[in-house]
Amino acid sequence: MLQNDVKMLTNIKSSLEVEFSEAVDTRDNEISSLKKQLVRNFEELEKANKANKELEHSLAKFKRRRKSNITLQNQAKTNFEFKKQDVQNETQCLQKVNDRVETQASIEEEFNPKYENQADEESESDSDQMFDNSDNFTVTINNRGTNDNLADLIGNRTSYHGELMEEEFLFEHLNIDKAEQQAKSQRSDKGTQTKERNSFRLEPIEEEKYNTSLQDYSMDLRIEDIVKNNESINTSSILNPAKKKDALEEYFKMTVLAMKVAHHDLDSVCQIKASALLKKAKYMKIPFYEWQTWIERELNDMYLDNVYNSGGRPSLLRVASRDSHSGSFSLKKNKSWVRRKYETLKTVFSKKKKPSKKKKGYRSLSGDD
Repeated sequence: MLQNDVKMLTNIKSSLEVEFSEAVDTRDNEISSLKKQLVRNFEELEKANKANKELEHSLAKFKRRRKSNITLQNQAKTNFEFKKQDVQNETQCLQKVNDRVETQASIEEEFNPKYENQADEESESDSDQMFDNSDNFTVTINNRGTNDNLADLIGNRTSYHGELMEEEFLFEHLNIDKAEQQAKSQRSDKGTQTKERNSFRLEPIEEEKYNTSLQDYSMDLRIEDIVKNNESINTSSILNPAKKKDALEEYFKMTVLAMKVAHHDLDSVCQIKASALLKKAKYMKIPFYEWQTWIERELNDMYLDNVYNSGGRPSLLRVASRDSHSGSFSLKKNKSWVRRKYETLKTVFSKKKKPSKKKKGYRSLSGDD
């Protein structure tokens, strides 16, 4: 009996061991499979995170582009409105210019002796036909009676920096009311009318006279006519400051040549000298509203030195020409050379001053001892 019981127990034990080992194996397999699944899930999670980041980046780009498009649309709207306003302002300025030209033409038409003589000679019926040809006459805005077309003047004139002078700029910064008042005062005057009385000048507005932005433009027709008539002057050369020496040499050559002509034949030579002086004025950066007086003063000094010299006193130009022929004449780039040359000559040929008394033991600071 005992042996049978022992056999049964051993069989039960072996069967339990087999079942236990099988259960352990299945459990290990399940754990390994779960671990593998967990690793796969982590990899998929990382891929999903990367995809989410890319989507967020593209979304941010889209938002930025949308904002930029909105700002561009707003800017386009505002620019369109500004352009609209600019077009309106330009049309208003052109209308003002046309009105000004018409008023100037009517004023000049009344004071031109040519049309006055025609009106006196012709009958009243012919006067209407005469004023129908109003496009044939031009407006005079200088003191010498030189007629230039006002449209050509304000449409084609440029400053020596090459910037176009527009019509609205010209009439904005010129005192046209003052010119009209001068014309009205001329209308009220009685007596014979001369060329000087029939013409008037357009002067810059007093408040803007010393504005540096307006100093590049010449408002005087006399100098502009001289530059137009003299074809030998190269206006592009004045833009290059390195050619200052050549311009000054040309100025001396032209003035020395002009002084060799008789005084009563200086009409054509005056234009050559004035054109050279105009170059010099631009190099010296003299304001445009002082060009006329400065050139007239320089020309008067030249005439006085050449014509009214007495007692064998040589003029500045003759000394300069003599130095140039002797080879000792050399211009430097310093533009104060002309002024120093003139001052030295003026002091040499003027009356001698009494020498100042100097104390003994002291030396002059100038070093001229």
